This record gives sequence, C-alpha cells and structure tokens, in this order.
Amino acid sequence: RYYVWHWHLKHELDNRSQAELSKIPIHGLFYRVGHFSAAGGHPSVRRLKKSFRFPRQFKSLKSFKEIHLVYTFANSLADSFVKNQLNLIPDEIIPWIVEVIKEDFVLFKGLNEKVQGVQIDLEGKHINFEIFERLMSALNSELPGVLLSITPMSSWHKKKGIKKVLDHVDFVVPMLYDYKRSNFSNQPLKVSDWEWLPEVSTKWEKLGKPVIFGVPTYSYCIVYDENSRQKIP
Repeated sequence: RYYVWHWHLKHELDNRSQAELSKIPIHGLFYRVGHFSAAGGHPSVRRLKKSFRFPRQFKSLKSFKEIHLVYTFANSLADSFVKNQLNLIPDEIIPWIVEVIKEDFVLFKGLNEKVQGVQIDLEGKHINFEIFERLMSALNSELPGVLLSITPMSSWHKKKGIKKVLDHVDFVVPMLYDYKRSNFSNQPLKVSDWEWLPEVSTKWEKLGKPVIFGVPTYSYCIVYDENSRQKIP
C-alpha cells in the first residue's frame, strides 16, 4: 500500500491535485492540518488555510481509502514549543493538544467519512519520551477507535523510551531520511541511501508494530551558486 503526505498548510488539496493523484494507486492520504507553536511565548496552533471551497473539496476526496490528520510541533531555537511548553508544563499542554485534535477530528470526520486516523509528527533533539508516551496515551484514551500513528526519526528504534510510546499507537511511520546536506558542490550529498534503507527498516520491523516506510520526495536536488556554495537546499 502506498500513501502520500500533503504537507503545505497554505495550500489545500484542490480538485486538480486530486485528479492527478487519482491516476496513481495511492491507498491513503496523510493531510497536515495543524502545527503547534510557541511563537510569541504562548502556545498556539496554526491550522490549514482554508478557502470557501474547502468543505466541498475535502468532501470530494474519494479516491483515498483512508485519510489521516497530521499535526507537527515546533522544536527549534526560533520556536521552542516542545522544549518550553510541552516539556515544561505537560499537565497543561497535553490536555489542550488533545482537545484541539478531538475538535478537529469531529470537524473533518463530519466532512468526509474516510477520515480514520491522527498522526503525531513529534521529532527533534528535545524529545522527552516519557512525555511523548503521556501524550499518545491521552490521545488513545480520548479518541477510541481512531488509528493513531507517529513519525519517529530513523534512529529512534534504539531509543530507550520508544517501545512504551509504541504501546499507544496502531502503526509507525519512521522517516527513513539519511540526510547529509553538503554546503559545497565538491562535498558528498545523500538523502535516502539505497543500501542503508533495508538495514534500518529491518530494525523498525523488529519492534513489532505495523510499519509504513516514509521516504522523502524533496532535497534530491540542490542548487549551488557561482562560488560552489549551497544556494537552495
């Protein structure tokens, strides 16, 4: 089974895009609909930008057997939602996240019965696996019957707390990205190395959860300037 991720919060999946995708045997759609942020120092959620045509377009997503709502989480120096919100005050933030997702699920499920799941894209160096487990456990309790998934970084199969997180999900989508972003044109560039993929995918399968292997369709082309320095990653 093949799936596709729609990642652009500024662009809804319009009829033209759906017509092109329907030519491919894609089983399911992962639709990014929200991004949790700490911009300005306060927790907030940025949602998919919707035009007046959105309800009709979302209802018309019939070529997919299942649709999963995807949520991302800011985890950077510029926007430290994970470090300074989720990790510091989980007793407040986790119930809020769950309530936001529950409300969204009711909305999207009401528009299209193909909506079956929620995917949590929580990644980066500040991840606290105990808090991650609490979040997934809360979602599991509050969304009975909803398919839950996460998109762990490829190396997380060896993390101490990952198995407890997986206890609360239905399947896992490891991001099989092996990035080596070269700053200069004479340096090696690698996105998803073909020989590395079977090795790391086998390690994920051994954890005992159904796996969908996530591979990137971006960063395979990098543009360098006249000084051989990376211009467009």
